[in-house]
Amino acid sequence: MGNTVYRKGDYNIIDDRTGFKIKASRAQVEWTGFFVDAKHMDYRNPQDYIKGRNDVQKVPIPRPEQPDKFTEDE
Repeated sequence: MGNTVYRKGDYNIIDDRTGFKIKASRAQVEWTGFFVDAKHMDYRNPQDYIKGRNDVQKVPIPRPEQPDKFTEDE
């Protein structure tokens, strides 16, 4: 693993996703707030940033409903 090797200015942390011990220099903060190894980084989906738009649902030329016309067979 290489996590027990001494590196000046570096320290060990626990990966929030896997639970393994990693060096802090390899850790990154995810959009969820977790500290994870750069290999296990989960990026946010770009469609999370899309905003919906209101669309106009009016009829362009409104007309009243015509009365029903029935034919009588006599």
